Amino acid sequence: MMKSFHEVCRCIFAAVDSEGFDQLCDLMPNFARLFPLLSSRSNNRDQSGISSMDKVGSASKRRNHLFHVLLGSLCSTGRPVLLSLDDLQWSQSLVIEGMAEFIVNSMNSHDTAGLPGKICRRGLLVVGTFRSNEVKESGDLMERINYIKQSGKANVTMLTVGELTKVDTTMLISAKLCLPWRHTQELAGLVHGKTGRGNPFFV
Repeated sequence: MMKSFHEVCRCIFAAVDSEGFDQLCDLMPNFARLFPLLSSRSNNRDQSGISSMDKVGSASKRRNHLFHVLLGSLCSTGRPVLLSLDDLQWSQSLVIEGMAEFIVNSMNSHDTAGLPGKICRRGLLVVGTFRSNEVKESGDLMERINYIKQSGKANVTMLTVGELTKVDTTMLISAKLCLPWRHTQELAGLVHGKTGRGNPFFV
């Protein structure tokens, strides 16, 4: 595990400069805590306290590149990587665009973010969730999903989660409480009724 962690560190710092590392920290405030050795090598902030992300010349292409470096480095160890993106209906277009470009552009034999393409795509599973009633077919999210589908570079599976039945709710509560059905049916009926007939978001 430690060998894999050090490999991730090596890939990140080999692909970005100290300013790039600062920008990753700006995007993810806890990033420096995960990689303290890299953080100690990076000292690129102005005396005024202005972050490198706020400087003139920091563009979306550079942020996308840094995002590609991070994901590519995580995948470079050969271990499976699960990236969970929740509530995509509220995501900024920058996040959606960056993820789509990484998925499409990393699925080739060319170098991506300084890392071999075959390594970048190894073992990466992206799971995104969104509320379909809050997403337009012509919006950024659906356009990017269709863009990934049409590229043929990744398998895209759409799963619709409907309302849970009383039986489903009973099974779920029984599993969580480690109790047989007969002891949870009354509670499950109450939960099912209080959550808009089994809305999985509230159950």
